[in-house]
Amino acid sequence: MVVFIGDRPSRLNISPDLPFVGTPSFNNLTKWINKLDISSWTVVNSYTHDDFIIICQLYNSGLKSFVALGNNASKELDSIGIKHFKLPHPSPRNRKLNDTNYIDSELEKCKNYLKGNK
Repeated sequence: MVVFIGDRPSRLNISPDLPFVGTPSFNNLTKWINKLDISSWTVVNSYTHDDFIIICQLYNSGLKSFVALGNNASKELDSIGIKHFKLPHPSPRNRKLNDTNYIDSELEKCKNYLKGNK
């Protein structure tokens, strides 16, 4: 299973307990998940204490495949010592997403990272 870590809920989320779901970012994230050929995944925010408990429980259960979505989520994972790969945030407002070659390159790096963690 791959755990994608976001930063905080968007006001567009259908529920604060469902990271990204209902947002334009979720459309990009699901496209990326398909390109990465991932069959088992979950998304967690890193915003609250309860979120950190969930992340730590997943990590302590033996999961080693964590992907931070953006700089803030990556910093949070660094602060608790969880090794991860950092992708750009999937928000359509992220200008890095305009460069499809960059995104394809980052997804390929992520795919290789995930293969090494199996």
